[in-house]
Amino acid sequence: MISPEYARSQIERLSGLKKYPKKTVAALELAKALEAAATEAAAEQYITDCVGNQRVCPTPADIRAYFRGPMTSPAVADCPRCHGTGWRSVTRKDAHGNLVDASAPCRCGTE
Repeated sequence: MISPEYARSQIERLSGLKKYPKKTVAALELAKALEAAATEAAAEQYITDCVGNQRVCPTPADIRAYFRGPMTSPAVADCPRCHGTGWRSVTRKDAHGNLVDASAPCRCGTE
């Protein structure tokens, strides 16, 4: 687990992605989820990968799922859905029924 302060500093790096929370309380939820990282280096690498490979900010659920454990199989480098990142863009309904962009683990290594 990492410190809340370090988690917040890393989450701020996501602020350039689409769907980054506009409300502070929502950004704090992202930081709380990132606290599940085993080390600061793991958290920093995850955020670096998101910033470099995603257009849409991950949700707290996405972050928790990532740190819950390794994917069962590695991503496939030439996967057309995730381009080797292990994460794909998806569209989901939010709590109000609006369609929103999100990210989800790709199943390319398990198919």
